[in-house]
Amino acid sequence: ILEKGLKKGPRDFFFNNADIGEVFSVIDVLFPWESRSWINVNINRGQSRRLINVKGINPANVTEIGTAVDTDKYFNVSKREKINTFYQFEKILSRYSKALISYSVSDVIKNKLVNKKDPRPILVGAKTRPVEKFLAENIIFLQPTRIIARKRIELGFRLMKRLFNNVDFIERFKATEHLKLTVIVTGPIAVGHFDYFQNLIIRFSELLNVIDPGLRNKVYLAFLFSELDKESFKKRFKNPVGIPELYNIASLVLLPSRTEGRGLPIIEATACGTPIFCRRYFPKIVYKEVIGWDLPEIDRLKVIEFKGKKITARHADEVYERVMFPHKYTDEVLHNKNAVLNRYSLEALTN
Repeated sequence: ILEKGLKKGPRDFFFNNADIGEVFSVIDVLFPWESRSWINVNINRGQSRRLINVKGINPANVTEIGTAVDTDKYFNVSKREKINTFYQFEKILSRYSKALISYSVSDVIKNKLVNKKDPRPILVGAKTRPVEKFLAENIIFLQPTRIIARKRIELGFRLMKRLFNNVDFIERFKATEHLKLTVIVTGPIAVGHFDYFQNLIIRFSELLNVIDPGLRNKVYLAFLFSELDKESFKKRFKNPVGIPELYNIASLVLLPSRTEGRGLPIIEATACGTPIFCRRYFPKIVYKEVIGWDLPEIDRLKVIEFKGKKITARHADEVYERVMFPHKYTDEVLHNKNAVLNRYSLEALTN
């Protein structure tokens, strides 16, 4: 980082004291790494097994800590709060100006509208043009992750392609004049993944090219680049929104990752009552644990899942039904919320 003059990343607060020399050898004498003075705490059993079987750590010194979400924050919010979230979301994408502009992929790349060192939120569409009534009738697909290759964000575009081959979906999309579909990616571009970001918006352009020309102007891709975490954003609004509010305006949460250490968006989405479309990511045992495959049905989370890269018409049908007719799935929503309370609430973690 120092040699290349890069900005610090979210995890670059580790090892800031590497220049102080032999301090670690002193600690090693006082507290040998393999003594009972140390506990290795992991977020899944696969990590624990590696420490025990590969690294030879005493099993008595290895454990996992459970995951929890604050169910006082991750829950359904009022209609007024959703309107406020949409308003702040639109201001972010307009870069706090009066007009909201969507930019074509070619403009984003040729005119370097996303700065590699300090990217600002942007809305990408079929053409560079002002967008009116963005708040009205907008189907939100939320990908609450960083922009990094293993997150496989482009697989969400495959789902959308399937949706735009669904006759029922197309009819409803055409019939509602101001209906739009927007994919929101919340996180920053991970270090070394700017090329992936550029490839991602090219893939989005390829998706637009296969959508009916009369509909492609109603499909958008939005990047927040972690704007919600910045103090400059929080100072602009009396009640600044956060990730839980974004879950609540979403019609669907996307998690097509190849690998995950936990898979927190699954838990957060189900806590909010939002359907989630997710991949059976690796390690498989971690995915199974999060879903609760080996648990009684009452504690198992219900999700729309796919394997590998295979996204079928059946997946599109399931998404269409839940996005357009959410009232039909209130039992599923309540089931997931109760499963989260039983397994992932702060009270469950305490126990």
